[in-house]
Amino acid sequence: MSQTNQATRFNPANTSLDGTRNAVLSASSARRFAIDTGHLLAAGEIFQVTYQWRDAFNWNAASNRVRIILFTTDDDTISGNETAIQSIDSNLSTIPTTYETQSSIFAPVPASSSGRRLFASFQAINGGGGFARLENFTLQRGQSTGAPVNRSFTAELFVKENDAIQTVASRTYNFKSPSLGSWSHYHLAVLPGDLDAYAGKPLGIRFRGTPSPQLNFQSIDNVRLDFWRANAPSGNFLITWNTTPNQVWPGPGFWGNRLHDWQVRDGRINCILGNRDRRTLHKTNTTIRGNGQDFTLSIRTGIHAGQSSQGARSGFILGAGPSLDWRGSLLVHDGLGRDFGVFLGIQGDGSAVIEDMTSGGANLLAAGEPQATLSNNTRLDLTAIYLSETGTYQLTLDAFDLNNSFRSRATAEIPSDQILGSLALLSHKGANDARFWFDDFSGSGNALNPEPNRHLAILGTMYTLNQGTLKLTAQLPPLDLTDSPKLILEIRKEGIWETIASAPVDTTDNLSSYNASFRVLDWDDTRDSEFRTTVTIDGSPYHWNGTIRKNPVDKQSISVAATACQRITDGKIQNNGFDWSPVLLWQPHTLAFNHIAKHDPDVFLALGDQIYEGQPTPEDSGTNFNRHHDYLYKWYLWVLQAREITKDRPTICIPDDHDVYQGNLWGEGGIFTNNQNTGGYDEPASWVKMVERTQALHLPDSDPYNPIQPAPPVAQGIPTYFTGMIYGGVGFAILEDRKFKTGSSNPPSDPNQQFLLGNRQKNFLRTWAEDWDDQELKCVVSQSPFGNIRTHAGSGYGFNLNDRDTNGWPTHRRNEAWELLRLSRMFQIAGDQHLSTFVQHGINRAADAGFSYTTPALANFFPRAWDPINNSAGRATSVSPYKGDFFFNGEGTLPSGEPNLRSQFPHHLRVLAAGNTHQYYNETRNISPANLHDRGAGYGIIHMNKANRQITFETWPLHADPDYPSTGSQFKDWPLTISQTDNDGRIPTGYLPVISTDYNPPPVLKVFDETTDELIYAIRTRDNLVRPPIYDNAKTYRIELSDGRIFTNQIPVTLPNDASINSFAALIPRITPGQSSLLRWDINSGGTITLNEDNVRSFTIDGIGFMEVSPLETTTYTLTINGTISQAIEVQVLQLPPVIDPTAATNNSQTTFSSPYQAGARAEQFMIVKSTDLINWSPLPAASFSRQTNGTTITAKLSSFLTSDPSVFYRAEWKMGISR
Repeated sequence: MSQTNQATRFNPANTSLDGTRNAVLSASSARRFAIDTGHLLAAGEIFQVTYQWRDAFNWNAASNRVRIILFTTDDDTISGNETAIQSIDSNLSTIPTTYETQSSIFAPVPASSSGRRLFASFQAINGGGGFARLENFTLQRGQSTGAPVNRSFTAELFVKENDAIQTVASRTYNFKSPSLGSWSHYHLAVLPGDLDAYAGKPLGIRFRGTPSPQLNFQSIDNVRLDFWRANAPSGNFLITWNTTPNQVWPGPGFWGNRLHDWQVRDGRINCILGNRDRRTLHKTNTTIRGNGQDFTLSIRTGIHAGQSSQGARSGFILGAGPSLDWRGSLLVHDGLGRDFGVFLGIQGDGSAVIEDMTSGGANLLAAGEPQATLSNNTRLDLTAIYLSETGTYQLTLDAFDLNNSFRSRATAEIPSDQILGSLALLSHKGANDARFWFDDFSGSGNALNPEPNRHLAILGTMYTLNQGTLKLTAQLPPLDLTDSPKLILEIRKEGIWETIASAPVDTTDNLSSYNASFRVLDWDDTRDSEFRTTVTIDGSPYHWNGTIRKNPVDKQSISVAATACQRITDGKIQNNGFDWSPVLLWQPHTLAFNHIAKHDPDVFLALGDQIYEGQPTPEDSGTNFNRHHDYLYKWYLWVLQAREITKDRPTICIPDDHDVYQGNLWGEGGIFTNNQNTGGYDEPASWVKMVERTQALHLPDSDPYNPIQPAPPVAQGIPTYFTGMIYGGVGFAILEDRKFKTGSSNPPSDPNQQFLLGNRQKNFLRTWAEDWDDQELKCVVSQSPFGNIRTHAGSGYGFNLNDRDTNGWPTHRRNEAWELLRLSRMFQIAGDQHLSTFVQHGINRAADAGFSYTTPALANFFPRAWDPINNSAGRATSVSPYKGDFFFNGEGTLPSGEPNLRSQFPHHLRVLAAGNTHQYYNETRNISPANLHDRGAGYGIIHMNKANRQITFETWPLHADPDYPSTGSQFKDWPLTISQTDNDGRIPTGYLPVISTDYNPPPVLKVFDETTDELIYAIRTRDNLVRPPIYDNAKTYRIELSDGRIFTNQIPVTLPNDASINSFAALIPRITPGQSSLLRWDINSGGTITLNEDNVRSFTIDGIGFMEVSPLETTTYTLTINGTISQAIEVQVLQLPPVIDPTAATNNSQTTFSSPYQAGARAEQFMIVKSTDLINWSPLPAASFSRQTNGTTITAKLSSFLTSDPSVFYRAEWKMGISR
């Protein structure tokens, strides 16, 4: 087709042709360019647009785009009244001031445009100012060379028996689109009973292409096999809103887009928003089975507000988002595009219409008799009949008025795949802002499938378990609170549900978070407990079930999954041309959460930015009502994402800046601000409090060491949620590293008035460092790492070393934080930065403090990179060295030898890993969608091994299935492992005398400066031998042990330079097959350390080492240092287990139990258990008895009987289950 015509800028005013084929686009005006192609359209034609463009002055790279529109006019002139065929928006600019090529394929031309003259236009969209340049605009029509290729394929179901394949069902499909690379849905339905003859045989699926003399490559993806039993439950339904109170929530089984665009009023559901297109109300608890069966739907509808116009629509949507998880298809609304669905309803004049809305426009499939006026009470009846011969549905839509008089009918036949997906109601405003009401919604037929667990009356739960206290929140939709509805919490005992607590729905500040909070004391954490929460709506109970897991104190390794920063769309769903498939809609991140579930973490961390205020719809804070419900709408989407994970394990969820609708948050202790950069919250305090209640109300009680409880709030009455959780032998310090931070703009010049964590959190950390009850390892969980660990950021990868949004500033407060973490050898787990990193931090020198691990963004629209050598904006053309020690003070060189850089606030960073994006290096994973997989998206897994006190960090990309290594592996710099004591990177100047103890569990050791009484560090010793390191030999020290011993006036000494083995022993010298022994050594050595020729230096700390071994037969182990000095010990493997004496004791007799089997390590714990029936035994808390060993036997002794009941029996057991 001719491309010689020139661009015309028009709208608001036509001008003369500019004589070029390029344009300067303006995002701040209505400037628009158009081309008269001179081409007369034919139905089904495919067009491809290609152009080069770049951003220019003041262009907003985060939101502005170029929009291309194909259109016709009523008189086939460029100035006529236009009708848009389809619009497609460009990707965001990714490289500043650099031309990028954009290529897009439009949907086939609808029949309604056939014979019309084609025009094309281009313009900037989304406003906000700025300019862009567009060059080499080319519009091509798709065509075939030579004879048309019959592009088709066949899908077959088959059974296999004795290596023979028998096809039992098949269908051949012609490709829906002639365009190469275009994906389409296809569906094969097998009628009930057709497979009965093959019962018990394995069923397979295969695909065959159609042979062709020309190349005819075909690809198949996303194959799904669904089945329903012959006696499947009925999906029939009838819904009226007669008994539903006036409220925002439509009731069980519905999801509205948006949440506050719908309200129940006067016994029916009403769309109340008139300034946006295509509001939808999805029926979540009904799907269409796709089993080749018939169904009917019926609804009554009319105008709620506004005026009808020809463009107005009201009716059903079928097949919304068929390739999406149901939680993603719920979002289909507003922008027309691929997989939006088929509309069946009435248009503005009341006539019936069926339209395909999957091509970026409304493609008319059928229209009924035109009507003079729209009846304000129209009944729509849809009948869907499956035609097995063609695999299609015959759809008949009838419209009746208030008196049930027939008004109009539309009939169309569509492929069966187009009815799969979400079922919804639609209200479209047209030109006069019409809003429709709906009532008497019913459906019947064997194709309707009930989904009872999708009622959304309870969207999900989160809980924590901390030292016997369970805190659980259940999230509800915005239901009516007039009657103060209550939820109940039940647990299942021996198959019977037992109510243990009830809780009201939150009403704080008359701004409900719509969650109910349960707090249960004295929780039995020694077993898994199945629970359910229940709310009763209109007389019907609705449940959400989960499991409160047993406290995994007996697990050797505790695993944690970490996520942050969950963008859910790539593009704006309100724009026509949006792709309602996983290409652009990522909700609910099934890939990530399915893979996280396969790791089966003990604890789940959500580290902030669970929502973005502009996702999936623009922020709506115009009124308090809108702000409230706009947040809930977006928060509920995250709850739906994570609910299968959070219902079955403790969850630490903490909000970050975007969660409170701020691009950055410097909280300034909770004050209000009109400028976020000066510090404070710019949204109302009552709303901020509501946000925190939704996300953090289930956390353990805040500020736990504060003598005032509940802990006092900060400014504006905003509560705190920083706290500690002890679970599985691990202490999690949970911080708020934004709430107290000083604003970045014009901060006080006095460093003492600049804050990061604030005094209250610092006091908490000091006390937390000394509190080791039931803990063997500690970590800190917070929003952002304590350091500026990024050099490039944004779509253009701008270079900056001075980002005060990071916790590298204020530097002296950042250093204080690492000093506090160092007190108890804590490492940090954080999110926020979108870039996964692993860094050892320094205070006075490189790596003299602890480690931070930053999890990647789950979906990344603002990518970051760590690449100091590339010290200018833009992507890197090659991979430069980025690991090593960095201190950007402008002096010396970088680790790679280049001149050092200067930051306004330099601090020491030893970078061991960085997950720089493929996009940054102009590379790709070749996985669609590229904007999801090439921007460093993923999640973190942390394994904390309590036996050897080692922590392993993993960073996983989304696509890698942990069960199938062939699908991919971790990010290239991971995994990485450290020891607990590595979180104090100082080099000891000396050591205090070796301390040994038979106390079990191993004691807590605290070292104090004896002069100042300052805590130097506190740690639970790994076993019964420890050599405390010291970092200043000029001082004297005091040692306090949790077994009650205190050593004063301790003077540090240096270790001898001569290598020697002070001791080498097997703490469990005799084991049975399958058990483990623990080897321990005490040496003086600065050289090599091997055990049976294996390097064990990493297992040796401060000269004392441990290693677990599990030989299958008696084995000799030889420890060698510096290759010359050796010592050997033997571990005997016995075929019979040791005998424990006595076997059992009543409450008034034996309290001591002995065994000739030494077990010095917790991994082989010798424990006392109790019973009342001599059948069911439960372990006693470790603090209720003591253990001692004399080298040949181990003795466990009850400190006192725990009950006066003489029918209670006690006995001793080895942890591995051997008992006598």
